Amino acid sequence: MTEHRVGIVARLLARRRADAPPTAVPSETAPAAQPAAVELLCYRCDYPLTGLPQPRCPECGLSFDWGDPRLRPGRREKIAFEKARGVGRLGGFIATCITVLLAPWIFGRQAAARAGLGAAAAFGLTCVALACGLLLVDPDPLMYGAWMLTALVHVTVQAWALAHLDARLHGRAGGNLRSWLAVGLYTWAFFFVHLPTGGPPVTLFTDVLHAATGTPLPMGTYKFDVPYGRTVEALAAWGQLAWWSLVMGLIWAGASWAHRRSVSHVLIGTLLAILLAFLVYTMVLETIGVHVVMWLAT
Repeated sequence: MTEHRVGIVARLLARRRADAPPTAVPSETAPAAQPAAVELLCYRCDYPLTGLPQPRCPECGLSFDWGDPRLRPGRREKIAFEKARGVGRLGGFIATCITVLLAPWIFGRQAAARAGLGAAAAFGLTCVALACGLLLVDPDPLMYGAWMLTALVHVTVQAWALAHLDARLHGRAGGNLRSWLAVGLYTWAFFFVHLPTGGPPVTLFTDVLHAATGTPLPMGTYKFDVPYGRTVEALAAWGQLAWWSLVMGLIWAGASWAHRRSVSHVLIGTLLAILLAFLVYTMVLETIGVHVVMWLAT
């Protein structure tokens, strides 16, 4: 009888233990505690994102991934000109020029993280001021005036074209016009490449079209407007055009890679950006630049 009662009590205790909530057992293999929440900022407009229910910035509409390291301000790559302050802006200006001209894929990554339109405008105006400063030693206001006005139209049209390409390849409505406009203003560092040859190379779209299709120009020649033949000037002009187009393509590649695009998207987009940069240059030069020169000459 006693053994029977002991058995009943043992079964009741076992059932009570089974119904009780489990208790945490310390273990050396238990996962570490989650780190404290850090402030996340939109890498386009710096709006605070911590605590938002959806991965979309309510300020600028940017869709993002919560794991994107660019949301953490301390881990962003920054354009030297935007990072510098005070007298350090001079060094930042020089460093940015070098990055744009010689390491455009790095500049593309930096611009993808954040390219402020205001800072880009300040950088571009500095390039214009330094280029126009040569009027003191080479007084040709007609050429410089046409050059700068055409460059302003060119950077706008190019930004629209690249934003449209961005939207077509990546499905973003309207692309990112603001970012590509900032990139275009930073590429005015090319003014310092054109200065030694007296201005940008003049290659018009109709000349390129006739040469590509093998049909003669109205004058009965296959010559381009200015840079043709095998002279040093012609080779330098075509070198500048090839450099410019390649830089725009590599900026696209760096930005696309930073946005974690697929390899196929990066390659296709880079090739299209190179072609688009060249065609936009020749079209704007013919439709705008020539008419600006004629307008200023009257």
